Amino acid sequence: MANLSDEQWRSFSEHLDQALQLPEADLPGWLAALASSQPQVAAEVQRKLQARHRDGFASFLSEQLIVNPQQAGEPLVGRQVGHYTIESEIGRGGMGSVWRAHRTDGRFEGTVAIKFVHTYWLGRRAAEERFLAEGRLLGRLSHPHIARLIDAGVFDDSMPYLVLEYVEGKPIDEYCQRRHLDTGSSVALFRDVLAAVAHAHSHLIIHRDLKPSNILVTHDGVVKLLDFGVAKLLGEEASATRTAAPALTPQYAAPEQLQGEAVTTATDVYALGLVLYRLLTGQHCVQTDGRSTADIYHAVIEVPPSRASRMADIPPATRRALEGDLDNILGKSLRKDPDERYGSIGEFAEDLRRYLAHEPVRARPDTVPYRLRKFVRRNRGSVFGGMLVALGLIGTSVFALMQMREARAQRDLALDEARRASAEADLTQYILDDRLSKLTPQAEHERLDRAREFIGSRFQAQPTLTAQLLIDLSGRYIDLGDFTTAAEVIVEADGIGHRSDDATVLGQIACLRTEDLAIARDYVSARGQLTAGIAQMRRLRPVPWQVEAECATAEAFVLQADGNFDVPATHLRQTLAHLQADGLHGSGRYFSTANDLARAYLLAGRYRQALDISVANVELAQQLGRADTYSAAIYATYVCQALRNGGQPRRAVEYLDAHTARMRASGGDESLSAATIGCRGVALLDQGQVQTAQPAILMAMQKAERGAATYVASQYHAAAVAAAIARGDLAGAEGLWEPLAKDESERLAAKRRGVEVVRLLLVHAQLDLARGHPDDALASLARGESILQARHQPSNPEAWDIESLRSRALLSKADYAQAMRHAQNALDLARASAIDPQSSHYIGEALLWRARAEAAQGDKHSAASAHEALPHLINNLDLGNPLIAEAQKLASP
Repeated sequence: MANLSDEQWRSFSEHLDQALQLPEADLPGWLAALASSQPQVAAEVQRKLQARHRDGFASFLSEQLIVNPQQAGEPLVGRQVGHYTIESEIGRGGMGSVWRAHRTDGRFEGTVAIKFVHTYWLGRRAAEERFLAEGRLLGRLSHPHIARLIDAGVFDDSMPYLVLEYVEGKPIDEYCQRRHLDTGSSVALFRDVLAAVAHAHSHLIIHRDLKPSNILVTHDGVVKLLDFGVAKLLGEEASATRTAAPALTPQYAAPEQLQGEAVTTATDVYALGLVLYRLLTGQHCVQTDGRSTADIYHAVIEVPPSRASRMADIPPATRRALEGDLDNILGKSLRKDPDERYGSIGEFAEDLRRYLAHEPVRARPDTVPYRLRKFVRRNRGSVFGGMLVALGLIGTSVFALMQMREARAQRDLALDEARRASAEADLTQYILDDRLSKLTPQAEHERLDRAREFIGSRFQAQPTLTAQLLIDLSGRYIDLGDFTTAAEVIVEADGIGHRSDDATVLGQIACLRTEDLAIARDYVSARGQLTAGIAQMRRLRPVPWQVEAECATAEAFVLQADGNFDVPATHLRQTLAHLQADGLHGSGRYFSTANDLARAYLLAGRYRQALDISVANVELAQQLGRADTYSAAIYATYVCQALRNGGQPRRAVEYLDAHTARMRASGGDESLSAATIGCRGVALLDQGQVQTAQPAILMAMQKAERGAATYVASQYHAAAVAAAIARGDLAGAEGLWEPLAKDESERLAAKRRGVEVVRLLLVHAQLDLARGHPDDALASLARGESILQARHQPSNPEAWDIESLRSRALLSKADYAQAMRHAQNALDLARASAIDPQSSHYIGEALLWRARAEAAQGDKHSAASAHEALPHLINNLDLGNPLIAEAQKLASP
């Protein structure tokens, strides 16, 4: 493109707008007149019009229309804009450019995106108003899935800018493709987009330019909606709509936008339907390659989109998933008439929720009766001549509707029978499990032995049910610590399954064995059993909920051992939705799967989700009258773990103590599990109550060892070393570490990438710091970091510990600049994972390490960092904790 002056660029833009409004027949004369006065501008306009005819209207508008030579390259890099310093350009379009910047006034740290309007648009009222409107609209919105407005101003007294939340991620279609998300996961992710748009609509704001490039997904799977540059307030005059029209992307424009008609919330519904279509098929329903402007307009305005399931080049499994409900949902969102689309984003989201929950959706298929109604509306005068045909079609539809109702009735009957069977199984579990804790161990064993005999005689004619009840019974023997009898019962169930070649029983047993082998750390055998279980699942159509849930848990155990936490969480969440859709909400299997999902969230560092799931489990157990059971205590323990890992150890202890008091008041079991005792002990250690914490941690370790729970035992063994260090008992810590040192060496030699080896390296680093060997500590932390990087996970809970310990080690080496950098890394990680970013002891500690480094360098901001740390520390730690005293000292002038 030719180099034009700013005045020529402004003239080019104005004349291009005029040219796009002229009839084709008038263009030659108009261009000739322009060429006589402004030849360069005329040449650029003509080149653009030729490009439109050659490449199609979509490519013409998606191309960067204007390049300002004064803003090309890197003239802004390093410039100060308000409190921020420009680092690099990250995006450019016809209206403006977007730059990455970081805050440099010393008060806060953080990365932002700064959006400028191009200088050649300045002075054009419509363009400036559109830019300023974006700031006003964003200022009204506050939603976790909308990139927020942080600040605004004018640069160099001439260039307006917006300071926006910096989002590092991929367009949603690219994210789904790269992660190989299945249909259900893509739909679940898309519902976050709907939530963001619904929030905008609730503030009377229509986005009007929804497309994959304006919807980013971060590395940890968080949706962020961007670019409200052409958004519109409901109630604005129609002229504002027409002014913004040229900035639209035609591929994602609704028919009414291309026709210049009124824009409503239904316009966003249509665009979202196009986005979902692309996510599910990988293709756009309107092909634009090589097509003329007229053809594209005709396709968008008149031609119904192809059903998603009939698109070419999609896998058979995806085709089957799209057939039926998703075809109907997409069809309703993409209706040409806005009145026939979903009435709101909420209705769209509700139908997708129903799809995920296997409930009937409200979207009606594009059937013969529907097309008949459309025909009647278009041809009122001639419709009576075809009345007989219409009546025949209606009669056929009524017959089909009756058949559909009969099929649904049969389905509902089957679901009722499944619920009844589940209720009977739960009643058995209630009798055999939850109330056994009130008996002596001998009485408990006798009750289980009688149950085993009863199952064998009562259900002899139902081998599948017999095997399934024996599988449940085996778990009760394990709770008593009788692994020998538990193994005998599983062998008995396995024999029944093989004699009848029952894939349901064989699949469930294989996945159960996968879990046992994974807990025993025999991952090779565990993977073999998981493969066998999945092979049995493939024989089943549909897959029974028992097998699906058991194998989802088994898969989670194996993948988590390899450091893969995202996939298990996704699959367990889907399984939980299936259980709820099948009417099994509140069943034993529902509780178990929900608990497994909470564990998966904990391992992935997603503490808010883990907390929500676990609290819901406890509350549901209370509603069902089972608050005093052993199972409810496990759910409460997961609440404790989520709160503690989310930065609130004091609240974790308070919650656990309150639950235990209620449990004992109602006559429940007074003995607590190793996990419950251990979580309370570690939370006390986090607070600084070392004298109280250490006995609890040692008790949890010993109880886990007696129960052969090796994973839990090793976890609290490591915590016991940390408690000894906190007490200043270095000799005791060395003694406790000795057996763990051997375990660490074996795991590193075997190149294990699981959670346990990283935690061992963290304890080793703590011990080296206590010994006064910071270089050895840094070496252990570097090995831990390399393991985390090999996982390719969006987030890792251990990352905060690594950065925090690095900062402390570097402080002891007087490397204050690096210590401050790692303290800042720890602070960013703590804020990202905190349950409440306003109250987290991890945030407080990271701020304190930063304040130490700042003070050592004579940085005047150390007092501000320490002052910011104080409420985080005071709200979550014991008031006698020395960290609070240190923060108070540093915060003093």
